Order: sequence, then C-alpha cells, then structure tokens
Amino acid sequence: MAIVTTMRLEGDPDELLRNKREIIDPISMELAPQHGGIAHICARSDDGLLIVNLWENEEGMEEVAEQVGAKAQAAGLPKPVDWHQYELVQHETPGG
Repeated sequence: MAIVTTMRLEGDPDELLRNKREIIDPISMELAPQHGGIAHICARSDDGLLIVNLWENEEGMEEVAEQVGAKAQAAGLPKPVDWHQYELVQHETPGG
C-alpha cells in the first residue's frame, strides 16, 4: 500500500534548507529509490519547512527514516514535528 508522509521542521527556513541539502539529501536521495521512495517535496513555511514524501510502502519509508533520522539528529538538525502518514488513494502526473 502506497503512503504519503508529511512533517514540518521548525526554524529559520534558509538555514534548515541549507542543512537539509548538505546533510540529509545526499543520504535520502541515495536510499529512497532503493526502498520505494517515489517523490519528495519540500516547501518553505512561515516557521520552517514542510516536507511531503510519497512511498511505495510503509516498510521502505521506515527503513529510510531510521537511517536518515539518526544522521539528522547527529548533525544537530531539529526533530520533525507534526508528522503524519496517509494511505495514498490517487496519484497522477499532470499531462502524463
């Protein structure tokens, strides 16, 4: 079952994005495709970043989250807040 996860990172959006790109993205962009990662979206919010991920299944997401979360905490990045998981019911690519 495909899932969507959402979470927020609180803090200065520019600093969070820079740290995400330098520390988290190299790890997650390598691991996610191997574990069912389909799409990743990051948006600036008033108090930080909003992150949305699409996964083929929960197991793959959990495996990547465990590895990425440990690296993020070791690097001093804030813990994600307002984390949610949803069952995907429809996914389309416009024009595709």
